[in-house]
Amino acid sequence: MTTRTRRLLITCLLLVGATAFGAVANPAAQQLVQAGGAMQAAAETCDSDYTEAQLAESKTQQRGLAVQMGLSEARFEQVFEAAYMDARAKLAALSAQDRADACRQLEQMPAR
Repeated sequence: MTTRTRRLLITCLLLVGATAFGAVANPAAQQLVQAGGAMQAAAETCDSDYTEAQLAESKTQQRGLAVQMGLSEARFEQVFEAAYMDARAKLAALSAQDRADACRQLEQMPAR
């Protein structure tokens, strides 16, 4: 995982927070999908270096992993889209300055 991806993942986990989507067979799978949806929203909002093709490939890989972990493809899409829309809304609600600061912080976060 690249440093940029790690930073983006950490930020997205913070964006997802305690969002609840109901009972799931595998909560860990759901959390990963939520992080993926939020990560994509942040990548798009912060004008990251990721291309649309890279984001699509990432989502495809996440879907495969989630299915292996017990989520149906339909549930994956539901959880991913909800987390994506929630993160987009949270980022859009920020002032332009706060959004720029959040994106800058994302870039400056150390990789773990």
